[in-house]
Amino acid sequence: MDRFLVGGEAAANYRRDRWTARPLVEERSVLQALTEYEVIDQNKFCCRPKQVHEDDEIPHCKCRRGQDWTLTCGIGCENRSMQVECVSGKCVTGGRCSNQQMQDDRNALLSVKNLSHKGMSLFASEQILPGAFVCQYTGEIIRSSTYRRREMELNGVTNYYGMAINNNEVIDARAFGGIARFANHSCQPNCVVERWDVNG
Repeated sequence: MDRFLVGGEAAANYRRDRWTARPLVEERSVLQALTEYEVIDQNKFCCRPKQVHEDDEIPHCKCRRGQDWTLTCGIGCENRSMQVECVSGKCVTGGRCSNQQMQDDRNALLSVKNLSHKGMSLFASEQILPGAFVCQYTGEIIRSSTYRRREMELNGVTNYYGMAINNNEVIDARAFGGIARFANHSCQPNCVVERWDVNG
């Protein structure tokens, strides 16, 4: 729970009323939403084992370690251009690699708010530069058929937390996931979803 921030008025009200028996309605619904699932920072593979690169299969970039302490593996990195993270501990630039956002858990500062027309929604709590990493969508990796069966069993539920990986697999963030599960559809989006290879 320490990764989640309740922002704005709800947070202020929570601090004022945290010792009362019943929290305020708006703040309570956000807190309830944040406790309806188990937080995981990596996907949980349920239908198959996670594929991990063997040492001779690790994609190595050709970036060079800088003379100063600036980060490397930026926009010109081969791995980054193919949406592959450099493997932690294996990048030729050592600890200066900037292409390990998910492995290093470099999420933007985010908050969840309850909007009357959208329900629980994800918001940036800091300025995020264009093209910057926001957060990873995590959950259970299951077969598409299993996901469809789960959704049928939850007849009448209007919140869906599935994201297709391919034709056969879905990331289901209903029971296990991260803050990205609160990102909503928008007709004027300010983020894009990208599929990255993180050590397999």
